[in-house]
Amino acid sequence: MKHEISILIRAAVPVCALFLLMQLPVTDKFIGGNSLTDPIPVYSKVGDADGSGFIDLADADEIRRLAAAKAQPEGERLRVADLDGDGTVTEQDAGILLLFLSDPNAPDVTPDVYYRIRLNQAGGAA
Repeated sequence: MKHEISILIRAAVPVCALFLLMQLPVTDKFIGGNSLTDPIPVYSKVGDADGSGFIDLADADEIRRLAAAKAQPEGERLRVADLDGDGTVTEQDAGILLLFLSDPNAPDVTPDVYYRIRLNQAGGAA
């Protein structure tokens, strides 16, 4: 027999200077798993190759290490380290991250930012 765990959460929410008291049942299915022992997926930002939560030089070093490895990363590791979106982790991905880190006003590291940078370097309009 399967047991479902329920937790009752009471939250006070301000609505037009009034407080609304809500009762929300939260079960193990509510958080996306079939058991409380299932891991909750953690998603990293693109560029955070070492999973520290920050994008810094350590991530560029990790991308270089992944590029030099015989086997390419898969899944989430590939998604956060493949900055140019070509499906593989290369030295070029580390270069993109270093370019991002050298400009304090740079936008988030994403493939579309990379392509705008490439167009500007080639003399095209961005």
